[in-house]
Amino acid sequence: MLAKIDISKEALRLSGPLKDKIPKIGFIIGGISLLISLVLGMKDPHHVFSSYLTAFSFFTTISLGAMFFVLIQFVTRAGWSVVVRRVPEVLMSNITLMALFFIPLLFGMHELYHWTHESAVSTDLLLQGKAPYLNVPFFILRAVLFFGLWTWISKTFFKGSQEQDVSGDPSITLGLQRKSTFCIIIFGFTLTFAAVDWIMSLTPHWYSTIFGVYIFAGSLVVFS
Repeated sequence: MLAKIDISKEALRLSGPLKDKIPKIGFIIGGISLLISLVLGMKDPHHVFSSYLTAFSFFTTISLGAMFFVLIQFVTRAGWSVVVRRVPEVLMSNITLMALFFIPLLFGMHELYHWTHESAVSTDLLLQGKAPYLNVPFFILRAVLFFGLWTWISKTFFKGSQEQDVSGDPSITLGLQRKSTFCIIIFGFTLTFAAVDWIMSLTPHWYSTIFGVYIFAGSLVVFS
């Protein structure tokens, strides 16, 4: 029994340095993979940016699905979720990181979005009608607004939840419950417009009145 205890202690002692190295190893592997993708992508940038947008959308919706889960718990004043809420709170905090991952898409807009081509807009009446909305400066401005609001929501609720854990002050929870009422409305609008901007506008001639709901439902399913 003593031998087993000594072995387990030794294993725990060695697991510390290894645990610290795992994130570094992950970043190195990710950096090498990114470099290889950039080199290979020079030959076919359209498919590279299309694949990147797919991956970006998938992981962004995980954070957004987690954000909705947190908001709905405060809106409904659910008590049972307090034991599991920390996981979605951490996941929704990744939205700041996804804002950085959005930057490469700005360099691939011409490859992804047909409406960014002036020659296409000049010969297409539909694109001309959508030009006040579908234009590069306004597209970027909306993206900044989306991520700004999502970051504010995630930081507000995550910080408040941590403070409540430490102090036990019920007024913090009540404050978050009040904020969740309008934050969930902001979330619904921003997610819908982001889905239209980043995915639906890939085919600007296609219409759907439920596309935002489809992406919203998918985000919750992906998170779950």
